[in-house]
Amino acid sequence: MRKYLLIMSAGCIGWLATGAQAACPVFPTCEEMGYTMTATDCSGRATLKCPSDHAKVFCIADSSTECQIGSVLYNDLKCYDEAPSGKTAIGIVFDTSKRLAISLDSGKNSISWGSSADISGLDNCTGSNYTSCGTDGQSNTQKIVAALGESSDYAAGFCYTSTYGSLPKGSWFLPSASELKTLYNNRTQINTGITAAGFSSTISTASIYYWSSTERNSYSALLLGLRNGKVSGGKFKNRSLSDLYARCAVKY
Repeated sequence: MRKYLLIMSAGCIGWLATGAQAACPVFPTCEEMGYTMTATDCSGRATLKCPSDHAKVFCIADSSTECQIGSVLYNDLKCYDEAPSGKTAIGIVFDTSKRLAISLDSGKNSISWGSSADISGLDNCTGSNYTSCGTDGQSNTQKIVAALGESSDYAAGFCYTSTYGSLPKGSWFLPSASELKTLYNNRTQINTGITAAGFSSTISTASIYYWSSTERNSYSALLLGLRNGKVSGGKFKNRSLSDLYARCAVKY
């Protein structure tokens, strides 16, 4: 009889000493305990699993913070006050209004803008109206790649095909002349962020040029000169001199 009672107790049916039946405890459901999400709902965040149903989870708030100019951007496209475990630094924020960051990779030099052809859909812009013409680098890059193909042999293609930081192809793009000017104007904060991230790819004042994705005409495109921050269109698209760089940006 005692053995029978122990077995019944293990099955959550207990008996009082008087012989009266004791009710089993009713445990709260996953939802009642706050486990209302799935792993997909919590994508990119740590989770806690419900003890009784591991398909139900609770999303743990991450420690990300609002990005500022000079903030380090990580491969989850977020900024943090402290370097997060398991995430990789990929860029430095240079424009919070457009949510843009420049790559921590210094890019590629001795690269041409592309062939001497007028790209369909791109505005033809001069060095004097770059702030209102062809200002969306990501859109520009997509149009250039549509015309010239997915190759890393030219500036826009190099950025478009990049998977730096394990981001999918198409995430990185060649900045517009307007975006590069913003980059130059904020170079002090950007360089501080680059150094803090442990990289040496700072925005220098050397006599080098960054290609922009802003087209001037069939033969030339606009560039930013790092020595003086001037936007000009004085280089032919098919030139690939050692002082010509493609440095890529990403939206977060």
